[in-house]
Amino acid sequence: MILLKILRKCSKIQFARFFTAGAVSSAVDWGVFYCLAVIFNIYYLAALLGSFIVGSIVNYALNKYFTFKCTSNKIAKQFTSFLVVAFFNLIFSFIVMYLFVDILSMDKMISRIVTTGLLCVFNYIVLKKIIFNKKFFD
Repeated sequence: MILLKILRKCSKIQFARFFTAGAVSSAVDWGVFYCLAVIFNIYYLAALLGSFIVGSIVNYALNKYFTFKCTSNKIAKQFTSFLVVAFFNLIFSFIVMYLFVDILSMDKMISRIVTTGLLCVFNYIVLKKIIFNKKFFD
C-alpha cells in the first residue's frame, strides 16, 4: 500500500533508476559480503560491515548522479547526511542479520538479501525527500 502511494507520486523512470542503482550497489555489497564471509571465512558481522561500506559508496554515487541527477555542489554535507542514513541501515542490518543467522539459523547470504529488501522502500523515501532534495542541498 505504501509502495503504491510512493510510486504514484514519483516518476516511474526515476523509480526504475533507483531500482537499477540499488541492484548494482546490492550486487557489489553482496559480492563483497560473499567473498569476505564465505570465501575468506571472516565472521559474518565483520563481513557485513566491510561489504556495507563498499556498497554504500557505490549506492551514493549511483543515486546522486544516475537516479536523482543531483547537481548540488555541497557534496560533503550531502554525503554526511547519506552516511547518517547508511549508519541507521547498518544498525538495522546488524540486528536483522543476527536474528536471522544466530537465532533462526538462516543461511548468511539469504539473510543478507532479505535484509537488503526490507530497507528498499525506506531508502527510496529518505533519498528522494531529503538527501537528494534540492530544497536541502542547493
